[in-house]
Amino acid sequence: MEIVYLFVYFVFIWNVVCLDLFVYEEQPVGTSIGTPIDNGYEYSFSSEQLYFEINTNTSEITTLVEFDTDRLSYDTITLQIRWSLHQPINTLAYTTVTILILDINDNKPLFPTSGETVLFSERSAVGFNMELSHAIDPDSGVNGTITYSLATALSEGLLISDIPFELNVTRLPDVYLQVTDMLDYETKSIYQLILVAEDGGSPPMKSQLSVIVQILDVNDQIPKFLSGNYSYSIPEGSDVGEVLGRVQAIDTDTGLGGRVLYSLIEDNIPIPFSVAMDGIITVTGEIDYENISHYSFQIRADNQIPLQPSTPKNYSSADVFVQVTDINDNIPGIRFRDGQYRLRMGLEEELMCPIADPLTCEFITQLRGTQNQRCLIEVGILEDMDSGGNGEVIGVTLGPIGLEYFTPIICNSLRLMSRTAVFIYNHAGMDRENQTAFYFAMSLQDGGTPTLQSDWRLEVVLSDINDNTPVFTENIYGVSLAENISNYTIIIRVSAVDRDNGVNGIVQYSIVEVLPNEARTFLAIDSVAGEIRTIGALDRESLGSKIEIAVQATDSGAPPLSSTSHVVITLTDINDNIPIFLDGIYDINVFENTDINTVIANVSAVDMDTGFAGDVRYSIEINSIIKIDSETGDVILLSSLDYETNQLFEYTITASDRSVPRLFSTVQIRIHVMDYNDNTPVFVETTLRAIVLEDVETGSAVHQLIATDADSNLNGEITFLPLNQSNPFSLSENGVITTNQILDRETTPIYTLSVVARDNALTNQLSASAILNIIINDVDDSPPKFSYNHMIISLLTNQMLPLLIGPSLVTDEDINTIQCSISDQSNQFLFTSDRNLCHLYITMPLSDTFKLPLQAQDTDNIIQSDVRVDITSLTNDTINSSLVIELSDIGPIEFLDSLFGAFQSAVSNHFKLHIWSFIPSPVNQSDLRVLLSAVDVESGALLSADDLLQELRINVTINRISPCQQNNICLRGDCVDRVVVQSDSGLYVTNTSHLFYSLDFYTIQTCVCEDKYIGKRCERRVNPCTDYTPCMNHGFCTYYPVEDEYVCFCQKLFTGLNCETPLSICASNPCNNGDCVDQGNTFRCICPPGYTGDRCEVYLGFCPTNGANPCNNGGTCVDGEDGYNCVCPHGFVGEICQTSTLCFLHTSYVQYGTNTLSSLTSIPHTRADIHISFSMKTTQHSGILIYLQGDDMLLYLELINSSIHYLGRSIQETDSSDFVEIYPTVNVSDGLWHTVTLKSFIHEGFASLTIDNNSPLSGAQTDSLDQLGLRRQARLATEIVIPPISIPLTIGGLTNHLPELLYHPAGNLNMELSGINTYANFLLRNNSVLDYTGAIRNLSVNGVLLSISGASSSRQVISSARETGECELDRACSLPTPCSDRGICVQHDTDHVCICNDGYGGKECQIEIIPITLNGKGAISYQLSNLTIEYHLRTLSDWSIINRTLTRQYEYGLTPQKESYGRRLTPRQYIEVDFRTRSDDGIILTTRDTLNYAILEVSGGHIRFRLGTHIPPETSYIDTTLPETVTNASLFTVNVTMTREGVELFIGSEDGNASHWVELPNQIAWLEANAPVQLVLGGKYDTVLTDYIKTSQNFYGM
Repeated sequence: MEIVYLFVYFVFIWNVVCLDLFVYEEQPVGTSIGTPIDNGYEYSFSSEQLYFEINTNTSEITTLVEFDTDRLSYDTITLQIRWSLHQPINTLAYTTVTILILDINDNKPLFPTSGETVLFSERSAVGFNMELSHAIDPDSGVNGTITYSLATALSEGLLISDIPFELNVTRLPDVYLQVTDMLDYETKSIYQLILVAEDGGSPPMKSQLSVIVQILDVNDQIPKFLSGNYSYSIPEGSDVGEVLGRVQAIDTDTGLGGRVLYSLIEDNIPIPFSVAMDGIITVTGEIDYENISHYSFQIRADNQIPLQPSTPKNYSSADVFVQVTDINDNIPGIRFRDGQYRLRMGLEEELMCPIADPLTCEFITQLRGTQNQRCLIEVGILEDMDSGGNGEVIGVTLGPIGLEYFTPIICNSLRLMSRTAVFIYNHAGMDRENQTAFYFAMSLQDGGTPTLQSDWRLEVVLSDINDNTPVFTENIYGVSLAENISNYTIIIRVSAVDRDNGVNGIVQYSIVEVLPNEARTFLAIDSVAGEIRTIGALDRESLGSKIEIAVQATDSGAPPLSSTSHVVITLTDINDNIPIFLDGIYDINVFENTDINTVIANVSAVDMDTGFAGDVRYSIEINSIIKIDSETGDVILLSSLDYETNQLFEYTITASDRSVPRLFSTVQIRIHVMDYNDNTPVFVETTLRAIVLEDVETGSAVHQLIATDADSNLNGEITFLPLNQSNPFSLSENGVITTNQILDRETTPIYTLSVVARDNALTNQLSASAILNIIINDVDDSPPKFSYNHMIISLLTNQMLPLLIGPSLVTDEDINTIQCSISDQSNQFLFTSDRNLCHLYITMPLSDTFKLPLQAQDTDNIIQSDVRVDITSLTNDTINSSLVIELSDIGPIEFLDSLFGAFQSAVSNHFKLHIWSFIPSPVNQSDLRVLLSAVDVESGALLSADDLLQELRINVTINRISPCQQNNICLRGDCVDRVVVQSDSGLYVTNTSHLFYSLDFYTIQTCVCEDKYIGKRCERRVNPCTDYTPCMNHGFCTYYPVEDEYVCFCQKLFTGLNCETPLSICASNPCNNGDCVDQGNTFRCICPPGYTGDRCEVYLGFCPTNGANPCNNGGTCVDGEDGYNCVCPHGFVGEICQTSTLCFLHTSYVQYGTNTLSSLTSIPHTRADIHISFSMKTTQHSGILIYLQGDDMLLYLELINSSIHYLGRSIQETDSSDFVEIYPTVNVSDGLWHTVTLKSFIHEGFASLTIDNNSPLSGAQTDSLDQLGLRRQARLATEIVIPPISIPLTIGGLTNHLPELLYHPAGNLNMELSGINTYANFLLRNNSVLDYTGAIRNLSVNGVLLSISGASSSRQVISSARETGECELDRACSLPTPCSDRGICVQHDTDHVCICNDGYGGKECQIEIIPITLNGKGAISYQLSNLTIEYHLRTLSDWSIINRTLTRQYEYGLTPQKESYGRRLTPRQYIEVDFRTRSDDGIILTTRDTLNYAILEVSGGHIRFRLGTHIPPETSYIDTTLPETVTNASLFTVNVTMTREGVELFIGSEDGNASHWVELPNQIAWLEANAPVQLVLGGKYDTVLTDYIKTSQNFYGM
């Protein structure tokens, strides 16, 4: 016997209200906080506590640690006290106590730095703010509340009220310095201020920040001249470039604003002086005292850059007076009396000789002299442009010939108020016919020193008298003319010459006589020109072939003299008579059966002309039925005639002569066609048909035949022939068909008769036959009948209803309407009528046997029958258990008649067999496939297909259809045969009594896959990373098929197998001596007293006595009141000299070698291979920041379009994985400081990039890490041992070795330099191979701050010497950037190059490029004289860089709005053009040097590019046409990038873009770098490229 004891234990539990206690920080260990409960119970904490302990008897709580709120991330601690009592009853209670840790004011506000500099423009508006560094106080509450005040430094000597600034603290914790008054750089440029931060503790604590405010100069001063007037003297004839003097103006602005530009203020008077940049005035043109004796002009002084703000007058001016002194530089001259250098005298007639005073040249009298009379002749006024004695003419001398006839003297003419030259002429008698003129020399001398002389050549011309008769050039003139010469035609010109001069030599012409006289009225002569012309028609037939004219020439002398000549005109015949036909019209009769080529007529015409003009030729219009012999006029038949088609033809015959031009005439010919019996009779009806009722009486006319014949008379009369006697119809001669027997439609519903129609021609009789269909119409004389009485129907469970059970159940031989119905009006079926047929429909899902009482009624008869309908439902289970067999050589009807019942009785009585379908085999239509199933009669269970096959006992060859047995397609799994039954199609099988509906079906294979395999054939292993997403929280999934495992790479702050567990960023305690505060994506370190730094790594005690130096980078440790201070060397700032600002100029770089980097390991809490952080400040838009590349990794940071771009990946020899790319859109080129943090998990294919305080952006490789061989290493990312960095890291630009590699991409790709050439194309993309220009500071790699002292090599890097750590870059590319419209400034020593964005050009991108519109006729040509530039201090000797600083060579057809300048620098040959057009053809541009050519054109609506050489042997390297259509007026961009390996053609538009690569067949000699290259926009310049351009059309569009 077993005894069981049962003990019952009761415990009472309740909770007590929560209590609140507090304790101040920094209280000693053991400080009592309070006694929350006092009731005699036993007390304890419900869980283990690290900071407090409790008295078990009194519940007093004391501290175990000394609290410091500055290092805690919380200020309350919640405890649960358990108190218990065991007697008299078990009691257990809980009390919750909240302990508040109160802060004391033990920290002063701290600024991040001891001082900083802020910059204000002197044009800063009142109210403009500039942010200052703000202080941080680790205390909480009021102790951590900071207020700010502003004071001036003692050295400033100003009160705070005297400065134009105040604090703006409206947006705490940010602190701003706000402008309160106007700033003036010229008055005061620097202010030294102190920013004081004071907390709210008691007593308060404070700290201060030294603020230096620097005022930036703005160009607001106008230059002023030292003097307002400048006077100079200069002799005439001074050389160009001679210095006249110098002016000077002063501008008190600094920099470019203080530079003065001098220029002339020009008016309408040209000034032969110019002023240089330094104010020096030089001679630039001819100075001639005789033209201008003095000059007065103004010089203006302008700023080099515009004033701010702009003013109406932003320049000053000064007056300049220049006196020109005279020199003897003009030779003496003479102003002739008649304005010419010659004298004219009549020497062969009486001379009127003036007599004058030889001294005064005053005329006394005028006498009629003789040939021996001495005459005083005034020649001209003497002149000299010089002044004084230099301008007085004192001598006149003549040459030897002149002295024979003249004596020169000089007289002072009172009449002319000048000195005059006079000749005394001795009339010696000269004959003009012997010598018409003679010449002599004259010299003039002035009174200057030295004496100047001028020489003159004088001509004396003798006058004429009429003493010569006109003489004809020919005695007889002859000319041959056509008789049809036009009126007023000049037929000949006669000419006579008269040796006399003047009016004596003027000849006039006249006609004296004309033979025959009738021709006189048709001819006239020009009296002056001697031109004989027609004034009427010259008819050879009436005037004869010859006309003679007597012409007289008469001069105009007094008395006149004349002579006569003769003109003989021969008239030639012309073709002026047309051929004339002998008859006015020709009528010809021709039988229609006349043979072709028979001559049917002759025509004749006569031409009165002779020769070719009288030779007549005949012709007839084209497309006629006849032709004509051109010489004889015989008319010949060309085509067959048809009287029935056309009885008359009319044509025009032309007769023409053989002269040029020919004369012709026409005549009409009419051909009348005579009939011939050539047409067969034609039945009028195209289809012969007659309709007759079957009960029509014998002898009734049932149809009338009609036929026609196109012939005429007897030829067109028709007779119908009798019918065959074997049909019940007769046909009369006139076409009437009658019945001769009784008709029955049920026996013969249609008769087909052959009928014949014959014409009555006497000869050549013709006949035609046709088929006549006589249709017998029905009469209701037969009752309806049922087609079958048993219907077997199988339905699917999802069968679409209603379902037609067909074919028709009731038929009627008569053609009339049957009315069908179901007697019991069952709604499960629908019985419908369709004329003489009745159809049965199933209207709802059924599975049973029905007996349907059906009735059918026609016009006279009613029949009834009970039809059996067996309906069974085919379910999915039945289909899955069904058996498919195949029977050979048997059809569906044969199976239904003979084997249907045999199959049903072939199984034992325990089973019921169901035949669902039997259809012809798809393999062989003579075989039959049968779908069977069977169920157990007792249990109702379905038999399997295998069991059913065994149960069948029938003497028939059975083949089971099993696709799986024939061909198992399943790779990893079981193959299962599946029957697919189609519900929308089936086969009806009928015999005399049954209808069977067979559903269409077919068999397929399905695969039941093994575990972890999927696919139609079980061919693919399940990939969890692609088939589903196991990694949570945006984790990156990587699958390893060999191990069949996946790994989740978690985003920052998550961990776990599937990244399901959040991970605090403070878990690894990154703050060395302080407390970590989790701030989401980042953390903040709260340092205890005596420590500082981002990670509390800096100890702020006093300087160590053991010689250790806490100051970095060579700083000096100095003890202070609160601890030590570091005095930093040049280039470093910060509390421990930890901040180093590196200033990068153009071509600068810093490289840290492997010795420096090999000791760096990854930061523990990031697990990154490389963790890089730094701050940067720049105005540059593109440039290289950092690249690090070795045999196993690539890391690259680049500045592209003002944003940071990251590229990185792990490199293996067989690696084909993608790069990790991150491209945030934060603008960092605004001249402000930005913080960049990169965490690169190179060996995990993952990275994150953070700019400032924005959310980090992440990127990952898209390929499998299995190819990197790092599967196991990546499995447990938290346990990876990161190898040290063993390759150089370069900052700010490219090293010396890189250009040789980058600028020869077609060379050896295995050059050293850490393998960087392998991925040189990544450095070259985006056309931004630019070194970085700007500042970088606080560069940290894997938590270690790097300084320039640790660099292995560097070039032109400046460490900042200012206390603020700012770069002193007084360079051309410093702020404000000189490049407009976001152009990229590239530094070149003291100069710069601006790389412009699209749409802008010019040296500083200041020109907006306006599109050029081309009109299809013109083009623009540029001569690119030098395609190489010095860039990056390296020579790009291999490539043409089309920088488009172009010299316009010529223009035609159009004028562009502005010149365009380039925006890209690329180490390849590169052309880009934007265009719009609707023209299918046009040349966009052509380029050509001394060797090669390139052509870009629109051809057939597509872009065509061709590249080749145009010198022998001519070779075409590329000729390709792009598929895109470009003629829809959309804006298209075509970019052609040419390398030595091939050409990439990029085409883009609003609809998308596409790239096409065309590989070069071989190496080519490319466009020569230093050779002139011609580029033509919109067409071609010369004929060199004509053979290579497919279209000659210039470009039409924009």
